[in-house]
Amino acid sequence: MAQNNLRIEIIQGTLNEDGWPTSPASVCLKSLHDKECYIPPEHNPPFGLNPKAKEINLNSDVDAVLFTVESSAGGSGSTTAISILKESKGKLIDLLPEVSVSNQSEYGLWNESSISNMTILVTADFVWVGNEVHFASHRYRISSYIYDPQKQKYELTDQYVTEKKYSGLDKSEIITVLEPEKSTILRRLKKKLTGNN
Repeated sequence: MAQNNLRIEIIQGTLNEDGWPTSPASVCLKSLHDKECYIPPEHNPPFGLNPKAKEINLNSDVDAVLFTVESSAGGSGSTTAISILKESKGKLIDLLPEVSVSNQSEYGLWNESSISNMTILVTADFVWVGNEVHFASHRYRISSYIYDPQKQKYELTDQYVTEKKYSGLDKSEIITVLEPEKSTILRRLKKKLTGNN
């Protein structure tokens, strides 16, 4: 994908008079001769807010585009779709299954050669239980996605809910869950991949 005369172009979706999306945003790879575009999955409201795209390296030989875009109709909640896009047979395809997280979440792209020779995607999204207030402290669901070379796609490899609660947006401007959980995440992944469950 990384080649001369190639650039990433974001096409903003349409917004209504209140500034909320009525059609999805898209991302395109544009070269001198072609333009290949990706539109996120259907969602209500559409994924049309704050689209962002950047080129990333999944390993030394594989480049891709990380594309994130939000869905919101107002209120305190929103949803962000995460895609890892790669050019294949003249199309941009998402290497991930459908992955989305709330606005009270965190995600990371990790390079852990002992687990995979491709970048790993890890997400942490809050779990709302009982009488908890929306932006209070919560437990978080950790999801880890690893590339399957046979399927040529990322797969959900492991998922668990944290034992402890982490601060929500009432007490912090950003969610910080993945770093304190990292040793647990990596230990669980190694067990999964070696079959020692």
